[in-house]
Parts: sequence; C-alpha cells; structure tokens
Amino acid sequence: MSEEKFDLWPFYRDEPDKVVLPPLVGAVPSKAPPVRIFLGTEESQYRAERVFFYSILQVRDPGRTYEIYLMKNLAGFDRRGWRTGFTNYRYAIPTLAGGSGKAIYNDVDQIYLADPALLFDLSLEGHGYLAIADTDTSVMLIDCAKMLPLWNREAASHGSKGELLNKPRKEGGLWGQLDPHWNARDQEYDERLTKCLHYTALHQQPWEPFPEAYSYHANPLAYIWHDLERRADREGYQVFTVDSPSPGYDRQVGANSSNLFPIDRARVPNEKASALFTALSCQTVEEIRAIADAGHSRASLFGLAISNRRTLKQGPSTWPDAHPDIIAVFDLFEVVPPADTPWILDLLFRRAAKALYIAIRTSPGNGMGSAVWWRRRIAEAAQAHPGKSWHFDAITPDLGVEPSGVERHVSSSASRVWVLTAGERSEDEQAVALARKLAIPFETKDLVFGPLGVLPHAVRGASRIGLDVGQSARIEEPWPDLVISGRRTAAIGRWIKRQSKGRTRLVQIGGPGSAFSAFDLIIALPEEQLPIRDNVLQVAAPLLEPEKPEGNSGSVPQEPVLAVFVTGGRYPFAMPRDVAINIAKAAANEVGGKGAIWLCAVGSAAASTAEAMADAIKGTKRVIHLSESGDNRLAEILSGADGFVVTVDDRALLARVTATNKPIAIADLPLWYDKLKVVRPVLGLMKKATGGGLSYRGTPHQQHVVGRFLDRLTAQGLRRPSSEPLATRRALIARGLAVPLGGQAVSSAKRLDDLDRVSERVRRLLTDYSTTA
Repeated sequence: MSEEKFDLWPFYRDEPDKVVLPPLVGAVPSKAPPVRIFLGTEESQYRAERVFFYSILQVRDPGRTYEIYLMKNLAGFDRRGWRTGFTNYRYAIPTLAGGSGKAIYNDVDQIYLADPALLFDLSLEGHGYLAIADTDTSVMLIDCAKMLPLWNREAASHGSKGELLNKPRKEGGLWGQLDPHWNARDQEYDERLTKCLHYTALHQQPWEPFPEAYSYHANPLAYIWHDLERRADREGYQVFTVDSPSPGYDRQVGANSSNLFPIDRARVPNEKASALFTALSCQTVEEIRAIADAGHSRASLFGLAISNRRTLKQGPSTWPDAHPDIIAVFDLFEVVPPADTPWILDLLFRRAAKALYIAIRTSPGNGMGSAVWWRRRIAEAAQAHPGKSWHFDAITPDLGVEPSGVERHVSSSASRVWVLTAGERSEDEQAVALARKLAIPFETKDLVFGPLGVLPHAVRGASRIGLDVGQSARIEEPWPDLVISGRRTAAIGRWIKRQSKGRTRLVQIGGPGSAFSAFDLIIALPEEQLPIRDNVLQVAAPLLEPEKPEGNSGSVPQEPVLAVFVTGGRYPFAMPRDVAINIAKAAANEVGGKGAIWLCAVGSAAASTAEAMADAIKGTKRVIHLSESGDNRLAEILSGADGFVVTVDDRALLARVTATNKPIAIADLPLWYDKLKVVRPVLGLMKKATGGGLSYRGTPHQQHVVGRFLDRLTAQGLRRPSSEPLATRRALIARGLAVPLGGQAVSSAKRLDDLDRVSERVRRLLTDYSTTA
C-alpha cells in the first residue's frame, strides 16, 4: 500500500474505470436495466482483458446496455497473501456498485460464450449471491444490498479471502447454486452447454501473462481463446481507441513527466538504431512525446534533421496526415495509462512509413514494466504491421541501455529452403508438408547416418558427427535461408546455422533433445509436454497434408462406409482381443445396419485381430491389410469412407484422418500397466510431484517450483520430459475434431488449422531479422 501512487505509472485509482457498451446502431434499445459486470483484472492481463470484452461483443443483446467496471490498481487494499493482483476486489463490489441492484463478477481469465445478460437477469431467489460453490467466487451474481453488510470496501481492503468467504456461511442461506455452465473450469468445457469458459490453470493460460513467474504449457482449449483473439486482430478491435481513450487518459497523460529521470543523450538512441535506419534508407524522422518539453528537444536524430514534433497532449486527431520514414518516441509510455498502450502503439506503427523507434524507462526484473515486458508488447503490436521495422531502447534504472530491434521485409518468396530427411517417415513427411505449405521452392536433403548417429544431441551438438557424408546429399555453400529438421537431423541443422553465421533460420519438427535457444522455432506435439517458450509452437497433431488418391480411386461405395483402423497396440498401449472385438461391436452400432464397415489392419501384427473383429459383427464388412511403412491404398480409404474409427495409439493416422474433415471417433485402448494395480497410483504421484497430473475434477494441478525447475532443464537440453500418451487424444477431442467412440458428436466440426498457423509463423521468420542478436 505504501507504493500506491496516483500520479506515477501504472497509476492507482480510487474507483474502477467504467466502460459502457451502448446499444448497437440501428437496434431497438432495450427497456431492461444495464448489465453491470465488475471485472477483476491487472495490467499484465491486457491480452485477456481485450478478449474478454470481445467475447461479450460476439454474444451480446444488440439493444442492451452493458457497463463493465475494470477493477485494477485500486488504492487502499492490503494485497499481502493475494494470489493475483485483484483477489479481494470482488468483495468490495457491493460498495463499488452503490449498495444496490445486481452485479456480475468475473475474473479476467474467462470468456463469454453466451450473453451475460442471461446471467444478470437470473432471479437470486432470496440469496445474497449465486456461484457454482460457496468456495468458488470466480463468477458471481450478487445482490449488492443484501451482501453490503458482509462484503464491502472496508472489509475487502483488510480481510483475508478466507475470512470474507466465511462471513456468508455463518449467516446461512446467502449462497445460492449457479448453473455450473456459467463457470466451466478448463476441461469442464462442453461445447453444447458452456456459457462462460474459465482458464483456471495459471500455467496453461493461452495469453501467457506472467512469463517471469510461470513456465507455460499447452492448453487443449487454447484454440477457443486464440480464435477470438485472431478475429479481434482482423477487425482491429481495441477496448480503448484514439477517439475513445481510457477514462483516466486526459487527466494522466504526461502528468508525471517532471518525475522522469534524464536520459543520457550520448547513449540514447543506441547506435544500432542508426544502423538499422541507414540500412532501410530512411530520409525523414518525426519526434513524438506525451507533452512538449523544450529541455529535451534536439535538432536531429539518426543523422537526420527532425522534420516535425508532435505530442499526445495536442491530440492525434489534430496531427497532419503525414507518414515520415521514422517515428521516434520519447517520454511517452512512462506517462500514459497502460490501458491506452495498445491503441497508441497501433497509431505510431500506422504513422511510420518504414520504422518505429521507441525509448522507454523500464522497471527492474522481468515483470510488468520491465525491458522484457515492453519488448514483448512492441513485438505483439508490430505483427499487425508487416513490413515495418522497429527498434526499442530499454533504459534501465541504472541508466544502462538494452537495445533490441527487428528489420522486417515484405516478402519471403525469394528464400532458399532445405528440408533435412533421414528415413524417419513421420518426421520426414511433416517436414515436407510444411515446406510445401510455405509455397516456396525447396530442396530435400536425404541424410544417412552411421553408428555415431545414435549419440544424444547433447554430445553431437552443432556438428556432422555420425553423418555418412558419402551416402548423404551434399551439404555445402551457399547456405539456405531456412532449414527444416527433425529429431534425427537436428544436429546437422544446427551445424548449417553455425556455418551461415546465424543467418539461416532453423525450424525443428519435434523435441530437439538439446537447448531450445539453438533453434528459431520448435514445433511440439502434445504428448512431448514441452514447455512453451517464445520459439516453441504447440500443435494438436502431426503436421500432415490430406492424402490424395493416385489415378483411379476405384469404384465408389454404394452405401455409407465406416473405416475402422486397427493396430497391434503400439507402446505404451495394448490391444487385447476382447478390447478389439468391443471396438468392432461399437463401430457396428454406429453404422446401425445402414452401411458397411471396412476393417483396416495396419501392419502384420493387426491382421489376425482384424479377422477376429470381422467375425464378431454382422452386416456388410471388408478386411483390408495395410503396410505400416506406407500404403497407396490408405489415400483411397480416406477418400472413399464417410467416417472413421481410429485407435488412440496411432497419432500419425489420427492426423491424416483429421485432415479429411470427416466424422472421427477415437477408440480407447488400455495401457500396458493397467492390470498392475500398484503402477497407476505410483505414476500419478510422480506426475504430481513433477508438476503434472489432473485434479479430482479433471483440471490441471497448478504449477509448483519443481515443475518450473524441470522445465528449465528441458529448455536447456538437459532433460527429456516423459511422454503423455493420451495428450493427442485430449487435444483433438477438445478441439471438436473427434469424439470418443460411442460419444455424442459435437455440434460443429472444426478444421485442424495447425499447418496453416505453423507456415504463417515460419514465413514471419523469413521476413523478420533481429538487428541486435
């Protein structure tokens, strides 16, 4: 509380900022009262905050008014013991709402999938508040008058969360049951029923708000949140805009400029900024500050005369419509409300013709306001402005300067691409599929390894150790712009990057078994359980293109066909004969006598199993034997069948089937140790001890210090995480791409777009070059 400053960034306040969403233009205004939502949030949750607002816009009543109160940086609260920066604000809502009427409370890590007006209009039936449990107040409908004596600003400012929860219990009858679909926590999500989705696992929140505190992991439901964010990006949506800034903007912009420590002009701008702008052939520069300050004025920057000086205080709407090559920003972001940062960054990037320069005084460490935090925000904003370069000078409290920048090019079409293959079918196919998706000419380099090729990557490093040079494709200059490698070829990819003096971009398919920092991008599958880093991109399934039948695909079936793929039970799964027969019977129930079943045996080990399955069911059936090493008939099956059943142990086949956009059911198999009663609980304890596993309600355990330590070892290449065999199954089902065999189909199928996302990210690698690496 002693550090709360009303006139210093990030600006504390007495009351929440109020954002009003009025009825939409052309809609008939509703006579119902405004929907009041109090949102618990904090500055580092800026991405979540924006998507929360955007989610409401997708489901709102067009004629209704919505009032959203941003509860962050509220003064006078004792925050000791709080898990978040807004833990106890919710218990002050009766006071903040004026002690009357109803109010909704939401945590910022939630998104609405149904109109919150439906929640607001519920009857409390005499209760003081509705929540899914009297111990879970992360979503509430509150009767403010009834709860005011127990929950008020004074109590919330000084009491603990436990004390505030216990007060209504002592009174009795104040808590009422809320439909749990208004607060579906993580894997409680049901596409048909969920009205508000809550991302409770802090280390699996898709927007990664606290990278300094958590080691993030993939969330199978992240796609819902990311889809909303991508739509908001395409629309250019921001909560606050140049025409409608935050409520405190006019009062706070530039208010504390006199408190800023002086910048050493000999070190700022950093010389690397001048080198970047010279390389871009920049000719004009405009300087922008929050307010005019003659004491800091200069005649030139980067060897160029300053053409104009602008201030936010003047109002951007008064600026002439000019687009100088460089926009240079000083004394600005330290003296405007953080809520206005997104639209200001967007405005500056739009105004610059070629490049943006920003100098900011930063906070120590890696948290909010630090050099890392600001660098991330600038990089995020830059993605909406392809082709525009940027340089950021982070001025640290000890007056040091940490420069960083990106030189950006418009097109990657002239890039040279190598794909390294080594006879590993799944990885080779993924690498080639990615190269084809880039729509850039590429060259496949087939590599052969000798006995030393089995050495771990920690030993081989960035070298050609183990490579049979005589049997392999030639690896020599000129070096490519991009190399796509797999587990077997990772060391060769690193060697090529070293030979090119770092110019070659290296994309790795699968866990590299070495330090993440050696790669520009790592594509990770769910079962690998790799921690998310800036250069790690999680996908739901292997990156494979849809199979295309060659030539004449044969006769077209005269009745619907369900293709059932059968394996011998790949490790760590087993395929007992009784389980196989039950799968066949479940598939027959799906068909219901109105179609044919193709039993497709993958590999020789599955041949007898498929025959036994055929004997166990009636109706039209056919047994097809497929080779494990590749079979041309697979494309014909994928093209001719109307739906599929795939056993959980074949991840590559699951990916191929998913690419058909046809109905898919996943058949579960037992794990080899399921009959050993002692093994499963021991494995469960080991997972929990290392930061994994699920809680009693199927949601992930919160991450602890051991889990973060093990993730650091993984990122340094000193540890390979244990595989999670059911992760791909969970990811595909969560994405609505498949259902469990016998389960109810989802209401709307979704296309697996991982290959699109990965190729877009790789193209960005080929156009964005760090100027300070």
